[in-house]
Amino acid sequence: MDVPDSVAEFVDEAIALGNPLLPCDYPAANELGPFQKLLPAEAAGAWLALCRNHTGEPYLVAAADPEGPVYFASAAEARWEPFLVAESLNDFAELLGRLQDLEADSNGAACWVEEHLDPDNDLWAEVAAGYRLSIGRAEAMLWEFNSFPGDADFGPDEEKPVR
Repeated sequence: MDVPDSVAEFVDEAIALGNPLLPCDYPAANELGPFQKLLPAEAAGAWLALCRNHTGEPYLVAAADPEGPVYFASAAEARWEPFLVAESLNDFAELLGRLQDLEADSNGAACWVEEHLDPDNDLWAEVAAGYRLSIGRAEAMLWEFNSFPGDADFGPDEEKPVR
């Protein structure tokens, strides 16, 4: 398979993110052909799968325009119908890079997605919700840890918790 330079650079950069809906698995540029098994038979040749998220759903470009718009194909849909997630491969790489910079700050990442990406796009709305959910989990864990009495008496043979 002849891989355009821009696609090879994108998959070689392999920006893997922790949000389950975002890319985490990239083929090597020379292994892009076998990676196309992610696509249904009716899409073979028309689309080029670039990477996939944590549930195996692909991000792709039209084979005829590999530097053009980037699409996402959700496995949750009743039929296979990719939808637009970025205007170009370069835009997609830039937004993934920005999210990678914000990965440690779920609130910052959620705010950035909500402010800079289309809120009516199902993928970006779910990505923001995923970041918000991770904030809620972290706050719940912190609350649980902080509400444990540090001076609790566990009896004569038990040690007190270390903080």
